[in-house]
Amino acid sequence: MAKYVYPAVFTPEIEGGFFINFPDLDCCFTQGDDLADGLLMAKDVLELVLYDYETDKRTIPEPSDIKSIALEENQIVSLVMGDTQYYTKLYNTKLKIKNIKKYTHRRVL
Repeated sequence: MAKYVYPAVFTPEIEGGFFINFPDLDCCFTQGDDLADGLLMAKDVLELVLYDYETDKRTIPEPSDIKSIALEENQIVSLVMGDTQYYTKLYNTKLKIKNIKKYTHRRVL
């Protein structure tokens, strides 16, 4: 469980909304209906992807300096903070419940 801050690139979509990606992290992208929704979705995907990195014991890359991110026309870069504590608690709780059900099921038989 840790707190992280990574730069995210927000790209406006033709239909409206934003596509958001994190250049420093593999498979870390999402979309939002507007900027506010995009920031919420970015936080969520950042936390989930970093939780997966932690769980898989993969090396978590250092975040790039926000000034070093090359942007195309109309793109916006923003720092997004994430805390993996939420997903750690969520999945640990689900695992405990699953194990309790498994144990209870065995005991009943």
